Amino acid sequence: MIVVVGGSGRKVGKSSLIESLIRALPEARWLAVKVSGHVHGADQWKLERHPTPDAETDTGRFLAAGAREAWWLRAGEGHLAAAAPELQALMAGFENVIIESNSIVGLLRPDLYLFVAGDEWKESAGRWLESAGPVIVTAADCASGEPLRLVRERLSRQAEK
Repeated sequence: MIVVVGGSGRKVGKSSLIESLIRALPEARWLAVKVSGHVHGADQWKLERHPTPDAETDTGRFLAAGAREAWWLRAGEGHLAAAAPELQALMAGFENVIIESNSIVGLLRPDLYLFVAGDEWKESAGRWLESAGPVIVTAADCASGEPLRLVRERLSRQAEK
């Protein structure tokens, strides 16, 4: 199963929602990936594995919550598609993947797309919300447990297959 968590902007609770899902569903043995739209230096994109749990980075927090592996994909403007083959190869080794990104929805079809809405709306957020999101999660809904119920429901359907 592929779960994508996107959002309207920075600091709306995307990483916290992912942490909560990983912690609540340890049986999923998640691969967690954070996608950022910026890369430093001459690289057009870079995919790096986070080595250890920590509270300082989102990928470290995903590991601390119980993800099997956590990776950070940084891709400059227009270069995410170039990184897709390597990301797909990484994902092939995992049954359940959770990705923090809006733009990744343009390259793959998630089984569940959760959208965390906040006060800030970055320009790119609306593009993916309209075309891909079967589920919209507002910041208030994150605390309600509704996202957790949806993911559990999808995991149980997957196990039945």
